[in-house]
Amino acid sequence: MYNKLSCPIAKVLNDNFIIEEGLMTTVHAATATQFTVDGPSKRF
Repeated sequence: MYNKLSCPIAKVLNDNFIIEEGLMTTVHAATATQFTVDGPSKRF
């Protein structure tokens, strides 16, 4: 959801100021039993 919001904001900024480089980071919460890298669950 938040990734979709960055494009319109970047367009407005680029129209008024020239963007030469950009970087976007996303943070997601994880539980104690989740792996931080995708992989099969041990429950199955």
